[in-house]
Amino acid sequence: EVNNAEKVISATGINEDGDSVLNEIEQDGENLEGKSLEIAVKVLINAMVEECYLSKQSNSILVTVNNSDTEKSAKIESQLLLSVDNALSENGIDGAILAQSGTIEEKTAALAEKYGISEGKASFIEKIIAKSPKLSFDDLATLKINDLTLLAEKWFGEMDKLTIIGTPSDSGFVSSESAIESACADANISIGDSAEIGSSIQIEDGKLVYDVSVKTGTMVYDYVIDAKTGEIINWVSKLIESGNTITGQT
Repeated sequence: EVNNAEKVISATGINEDGDSVLNEIEQDGENLEGKSLEIAVKVLINAMVEECYLSKQSNSILVTVNNSDTEKSAKIESQLLLSVDNALSENGIDGAILAQSGTIEEKTAALAEKYGISEGKASFIEKIIAKSPKLSFDDLATLKINDLTLLAEKWFGEMDKLTIIGTPSDSGFVSSESAIESACADANISIGDSAEIGSSIQIEDGKLVYDVSVKTGTMVYDYVIDAKTGEIINWVSKLIESGNTITGQT
């Protein structure tokens, strides 16, 4: 929390991770209270890097400004984007920074408390679910911000009151090209064949997966592939003319 002079009044951990970061700051002899927003952000980012919550492999961070004053929120959001970007750069991290501002609704605050996450993360999850209603809060709440960012990347241009700079790291995941190659190899289809091929990141059983679809002149194949290991989790094939469906699972 900051005052009108943009000095930190208080800093509280929402969960164990937040408490761990604040404890690291205290052990380093620092105190966020009384510091300018810019300095506090730098100290906070340094601690998050030391505690391995931010790295080149997990480079996404979500910044939320909860303020009913639209003009003031926009100003603080802009300052935070710059401060966080500078702090990440000083740590050698090319970050993906998401920023959102506005007033947190009571429903969002209640969800944050229920799942032990920040109100900002709860608000971001609501934005994702609005784009894909089949997703559940239960599944998304357990994901890290970097995973949520990868999942939501395809909707960034359509999400209200969300600004992003940088690109989320996917270095801990197999590429979509690799997932497509695995699906085509399993279906005994050459990528060079006249097949319609598509893939997208989805979530299944609390983890990120690739949903790969391959359509030939006679068959449709749908594969679910673990985004971290590249393992084929399950698949469905259907003969277009007859409509008969075959399923499989590894």
